[in-house]
Amino acid sequence: MKRVSQLAIVLICMLFNVETLLAQWTQTNGPYGGTINCIISDTSNLYIGTNKGGVFLSTDDGLSWTALNNGLTNPTINALAFSGQNLVAGTEGGGVFLSENKGLTWTAVSFPIPYVTAFTSLGNNLFAATWDGIYLSKDNGVTWAFSGLWNTYVSSLSTDGLNILAGTHRLGLFISSDTCKTWIASDSGMSSSSKWVNTILIDSAGIFAGTNEGVSLSKGHL
Repeated sequence: MKRVSQLAIVLICMLFNVETLLAQWTQTNGPYGGTINCIISDTSNLYIGTNKGGVFLSTDDGLSWTALNNGLTNPTINALAFSGQNLVAGTEGGGVFLSENKGLTWTAVSFPIPYVTAFTSLGNNLFAATWDGIYLSKDNGVTWAFSGLWNTYVSSLSTDGLNILAGTHRLGLFISSDTCKTWIASDSGMSSSSKWVNTILIDSAGIFAGTNEGVSLSKGHL
């Protein structure tokens, strides 16, 4: 009987902990009814990129949101990044837009590929993943040049501070140790489905890749 009581207490504690964890999530006050593709922060403000709704700003931790779409002619935002003092937006079909005043106004910049999927920064370099390779900006998103993986759908980017990792659709992962001048394939052990890489995380345990076949882990060193 005592053992049963102890088991019941353990189960109650487990349920309480689960409910506590679940209770930590609450809906913010908008934007409602839209798909959020990306979110970034500059320590005091939140910026989100939406599907067909443009960019929104919150200055109060999500309690309220303001649309920042002046000059933003393509409202589907796949990626946002800060580069220097500039805010850069990668769109679905409209290339790259640049704001020099934290989103109050936007200007389209010359960019050869209309579909941008992700950004990452390494030092003073900003990299953009596209449906056709990777592009590099050395002036905070103002001008861009091709930087590798031509004719490749690059879906995600990440960096450990020294290397750039690129996740692709159908070809797995690639790693560059020379700011995208050369690339080495890193897909050993990946099935054909897991070579569709949608997102990448680098931490102390290794490299995690979110794929069309769950999560893959590489414990090898970069």
